[in-house]
Amino acid sequence: MTHRGGGERRRFCARALAAVLGLSGLAGLGVFALRLLGPGSTSGSRSTVAAAGTVPPPAPAQPAAQPAAAQPAAARPATAPPAAEPEPTRRRRFLVWVLATVLGLAGMGVLAVGLAGPGGAPGPPRPAVAAGTIPPAASARPAAGPIPAPGVAPSAAPLVLAASAPVSLQIPTIGVASDLVPLGLNPDDTIQVPTDFATAGWYTQAPTPGQTGPAVILGHIDSYRGPAVFYRLGQLRPGDTTDVARADGTVARFAVDAVRDYPKDHFPTPLVYGPVDYPGLRLITCGGAFDHHTRQYLDNIVVYAHLVPPGPPRSPPVPRSSPGT
Repeated sequence: MTHRGGGERRRFCARALAAVLGLSGLAGLGVFALRLLGPGSTSGSRSTVAAAGTVPPPAPAQPAAQPAAAQPAAARPATAPPAAEPEPTRRRRFLVWVLATVLGLAGMGVLAVGLAGPGGAPGPPRPAVAAGTIPPAASARPAAGPIPAPGVAPSAAPLVLAASAPVSLQIPTIGVASDLVPLGLNPDDTIQVPTDFATAGWYTQAPTPGQTGPAVILGHIDSYRGPAVFYRLGQLRPGDTTDVARADGTVARFAVDAVRDYPKDHFPTPLVYGPVDYPGLRLITCGGAFDHHTRQYLDNIVVYAHLVPPGPPRSPPVPRSSPGT
């Protein structure tokens, strides 16, 4: 899943504006320093310019000078010691250079932030290397612990649900609680992504969550405003659970099997979207390094999960802390 459209354009404009402001601050610093230094700091240059535009008159003829040794000692002009710079001028120069250093560092900081983009700050959590095991397409999962329908004994109900559109999603361990919007295909046969960065979406051409096969839910990882709905998806670990509320009033609960980080140019489409003989779930977002040229992340994070019996009602989500937060 990639970041395209208005969100990327806004992110680029914000970073470009920060860079321009940084450069403007550095340029304004030079003008400000010259004003504080006062007329004395530029008098030499003004004298030079004036002399360059004036032709001096010819000097009158002078008698030949006597050698220095032949002149009486009293006739030699005394050399005056250099005049000391007034104390207020020295203090002002010192303060100007201190101010120039502070403003210069601040301007370079703004410029660096403007040019760095998302990669300049700590990125979103990345999954542990090969966390968990991806179940095979033909699973040997037992039908123990079925999801009972009303009036049906648990031992008689299969661990599969009838088709019903998903309406919302909860992932307590990473603090996700989101409505779900339907997503189809773009003209280039890529899956659409939600227009709202705070909302996840479900792929309508895959099974609905709880049916046999891999249901697919996608969400953004961040925007120029900050973290998006699946910012912490890479923190999920095997055994963490996800609840998907459905239009028929049931809740499909899934347990995480594995979390993977794939380069987009080596995305395993058959493994992620291919058929399985059990109710599965795929949670997908962007990840990896951020390419400042294309303004996209280079990887996809994929979470693999399978349907499990529902537990007690959920309490409000409590996010698992990110490293460094």
